Amino acid sequence: MAVCGFAKEAHLSIEQKIVNKITHALFPHKKVVCVYSYGLENSLEFKNNPYAKLVDNVKKADLLFIGKSDFDKKKISKKPIIVLKYSLLKKYPSALGAYFFQKSRPNIVMLEPRLKKMHIKLPKEFERYTESKIW
Repeated sequence: MAVCGFAKEAHLSIEQKIVNKITHALFPHKKVVCVYSYGLENSLEFKNNPYAKLVDNVKKADLLFIGKSDFDKKKISKKPIIVLKYSLLKKYPSALGAYFFQKSRPNIVMLEPRLKKMHIKLPKEFERYTESKIW
């Protein structure tokens, strides 16, 4: 995975580091990934984060993080999505994966068929997070 220096990451929270890991795995050639978030209780994962820039418009975003089921699907277009609840993977067929907490631990799940459909190849480090279908 291409992460731009660990010294810069030392001050980041664990959530920010996970967001960085996901964004750089999906966009390895971008130094900063523009992210639109909806339904996050707070956006601390993106504040003061040198790798994931929070934008206020879906059109400006490279990647969407969606945490609620009432997001207007018409706004999505063909943007890659990471949902923040595993159950939302069924609601949003264009969601590549999920980043969620279960038993107070962070979890990442990436769906192989959806990644292939968008021609995204994750680094080997992500193999343990990929699944062939939703449980």
